[in-house]
Amino acid sequence: MTAYEIESKIELDQDDFNLLLKHATICKSTKQLNVYYDSHGELSCSAATFRVRFILEDNPVITLKLPISYEGGTRKSLEIEHQISLNVSKKIKQEINVKEDLPEEFSLQLERLGIDQLKRIGWMRNNRWVVKLTENLTIELDEVHLPNGNIFFEAEIESCHTAEHLLAINHISQIAKSARPSLISKYERFLHALKPE
Repeated sequence: MTAYEIESKIELDQDDFNLLLKHATICKSTKQLNVYYDSHGELSCSAATFRVRFILEDNPVITLKLPISYEGGTRKSLEIEHQISLNVSKKIKQEINVKEDLPEEFSLQLERLGIDQLKRIGWMRNNRWVVKLTENLTIELDEVHLPNGNIFFEAEIESCHTAEHLLAINHISQIAKSARPSLISKYERFLHALKPE
């Protein structure tokens, strides 16, 4: 599936994250393992990401995100996603041959960037809650465990309507005093966590 994704991310401290969970209605919770790939840093240089996401009791999902615009914590990206079987995921854990191992919608975009091979660079875990702040306002709350042992907390709003982003951000800010735009992506945090202190 290929679509344009517009998302706003709000960074929170742990107390406010727990407060938002307490004030919201939890619809679903999942534990994710996100495995990231790159080709000599070519994806990260262009702020693009490729990952395989593993979730218990479901097939893995491969995702390619290509940035379009960014303003004050709100990002617009071209997002390509495809669910794969566990048997396929076992074959691509270390390296991915773009042309042979990926569906055409992925390989076309990656080959345009001059990438024909992807290598695993690491992974991080994420606990995600899908919650309703109000009857018509649903967001995601993420507790992200970085490779260096640090944990950060984030609220994520995904909608093609700007008004919904503003409404959710306003609602979050009223409850969570520490709320502020998340100016770097999860992937950027992940890359920073890989570097030695």
